[in-house]
Formats: sequence, C-alpha cells, structure tokens
Amino acid sequence: MRIIAGEFGGRVLRSKTLPELRPTSDRVRESLFGYLEARGLFEQDRLPYVLDLYAGLGSLGIEALSRGAVHATFVEIRKATSELLRQNLQELGVAPGRYDVMQMEVERYLAMSPDSFDLVFADPPYHLVSSEVLLSQIACSSVMSEETLFVYEVPGSADIKESVAGSGGRPGLELLKQKKYGDTVVLVYQLVRPPVRVD
Repeated sequence: MRIIAGEFGGRVLRSKTLPELRPTSDRVRESLFGYLEARGLFEQDRLPYVLDLYAGLGSLGIEALSRGAVHATFVEIRKATSELLRQNLQELGVAPGRYDVMQMEVERYLAMSPDSFDLVFADPPYHLVSSEVLLSQIACSSVMSEETLFVYEVPGSADIKESVAGSGGRPGLELLKQKKYGDTVVLVYQLVRPPVRVD
C-alpha cells in the first residue's frame, strides 16, 4: 500500500497478510482527501489534528500526516498491528511528537479522551461493529466538536443513516456526504447540537 501525496508521497507501507485487515484502497483515499482539501482542510492555516480509529496499518492517518496534519492519534487494539503501525511511522521518519499509537479498544478511548479533533476516521471491522452504536458513541464523545468532520467507512449493503438524533440534550450527527466505491461506502458526518430551549 502506497502513500498517495504529500511529504511521504509514493512511499510504500510495510504490511503483513492479516485476514482482519482491510486497508482503505488508493482510489478511495485519493477521492476522500480531494474532498477534504476542497473543504479547506490541509491549507496552511487549517492543518488538522487527526484521530484514526480502528487504525489497522494507519493508511488514513498516515496519509493525513503526509499532507501536513499537525498530529495523528491512532487507536488499534491488536498488538501485532500496532507494532507494525509504529514501525511504518518510524521508517517514514515521522517525528515522534506528531503521532501517538494507542493500543486499546475504540470504545474505551472514546469514553476517556478529553481531546477534540478536526478530523476523525473510522474504518471498523464490518462484522464486529454496530454502526448505530458507534455513531451514538462518536456523537457523545469529546473527540467531536462542531467543526470536526467524521469520516466513516461502511459496507455497500449497510443501512445508511442520514442523521443520528441526539437525546436528552445530547448532540447528534448529520450526514454531509456519501459516496460508494465498489463494496465500500464512505460517509462524512458533522456534529449537530440540539437547539437551546428558551422558556
């Protein structure tokens, strides 16, 4: 798998044949980052802080770093995959202060993280993660602010939710964009806070 553009453009990530890995294809990444750049991300005054959930080999977060992201946090539960991700970052020469690799469950990270990010990626194992549960967790997590874009990859057969309603004064999510690439659909959401009641 190669990095498409930026500082590390053309470099190939070290990988292993692991059945649970499903890296985001070059075609999808190229189209997705074109969209993100068209929205103003990765301009000199809008270099993002990035969160890559279910990171795997980290292709999305590393692509973001290559294009100038200030910092990327990778969350990956599997030890062997986390070690390979760290190895790729080191071999690329990414400065240690520009990334963190967190070997833990995504649910635990979302519950404990005090930080918000400009860009959040999630490409979970399709058969292990409920979209409804994950979207609800994302909407209620501190990782999201009103300016954050949440990029979510789902199978083509998935039931696409155009919005995720908040409840009890909690925020929800609104779908900004969806695009299908073969068996994969890429969704982009933004946080929506419920209106403030004025009695």
